[in-house]
Amino acid sequence: MGKKPLKWKSPTDHITPQIWAAAIAEASKRGANTMQIAARYRINRTTLINRVKTQNSAAFKSGPAPVLGVENERLIHDHLIWMADAGFGLNVKRLQLFARSCARRAGIPESEFNASFDWVTSFFKRHPDVASRKSKKVNGVRVAKFNRIIVQKWFLVWEEVSKQYTAEEIVNCDDKHLNSEELLDKKVRAISS
Repeated sequence: MGKKPLKWKSPTDHITPQIWAAAIAEASKRGANTMQIAARYRINRTTLINRVKTQNSAAFKSGPAPVLGVENERLIHDHLIWMADAGFGLNVKRLQLFARSCARRAGIPESEFNASFDWVTSFFKRHPDVASRKSKKVNGVRVAKFNRIIVQKWFLVWEEVSKQYTAEEIVNCDDKHLNSEELLDKKVRAISS
């Protein structure tokens, strides 16, 4: 069996923007010894000198900048999170459609950006808090029972029940917690502890 390939790590991955700012401020002083400062912060001296010239303490990412720009990527990210929180997570095709519409609004022609599968993969790498997952299958019987006639009957029954009881007497209950084995298991644990 072959060995796993080692993941390359940048020599400046450990440096936060605050550390960069401190190192740049220290190296910007007149007569500062950049070699000693670079050694103390474990930074390449040439990189430190370049950052002193530009006064840039932001973390650099290798590779090209996102085609859509940071603002549009943030918009897509926030939209994905919002939709997932609302219970309507987007699949990859819908993500691509939304990204293409953001590109059109930003004036980016389709020849420059087409929201390919590679773009989606890179998007997930840039935003690790967003992930793709498969949804659970819904029981076919439940889907068959969810039709207009059955829903209308439910609302008719609900009207009758709501007339008989006050709001304080009505309890909302989810059927997944009504499994007798599960309740028995919880009850036994509660008694034994």
